Amino acid sequence: MKSLLITFVLSFILISLEAQDNKKAGTGFPSNEFGLNLGSTTGLGLSYRHWFDDFGIQLTGIPYKDQNEFFSSLAFTVMYSFVETKHVRVFAYLGNHYMHHKTTVDTSWLGGGSSTSNETDITDKWNIGFGPGFSFGTTVNFTVQAGYGFYDITGAQKILPAGEIGLYFRF
Repeated sequence: MKSLLITFVLSFILISLEAQDNKKAGTGFPSNEFGLNLGSTTGLGLSYRHWFDDFGIQLTGIPYKDQNEFFSSLAFTVMYSFVETKHVRVFAYLGNHYMHHKTTVDTSWLGGGSSTSNETDITDKWNIGFGPGFSFGTTVNFTVQAGYGFYDITGAQKILPAGEIGLYFRF
């Protein structure tokens, strides 16, 4: 009786593991993606995605600096895949996007007396958004996401439609 129970439990575990392996086997999608993303709530710039079966995460960011300006975008997005075929993935997303913008303007031309007079303007914004997403392609895929976003939640909060696009290479 004990050996029958052990055999049953092991068979159940092996069948479960095999079913999990075959769940995504027909799609052939690798779990890593790297590319470019442009989104109001999922970030701007270079982006990395990793899929853990149905759940995925996305990190997006880019810094920009010149003599008078500094801009940075950093985003973290959580995704859940509903449908995945060989060429299409349908998923939901929840994105968090933080932006920092610092501008320094030379005001010495206004005649203030000092030749090194500068004004600095700093803007920080944090956007959160959610909605459905669609990914098309195999090795290179195009992603479109749309939903609603809560814009500048640390300041004058607005709720508006959100749009996100991306181009990714799977590896």
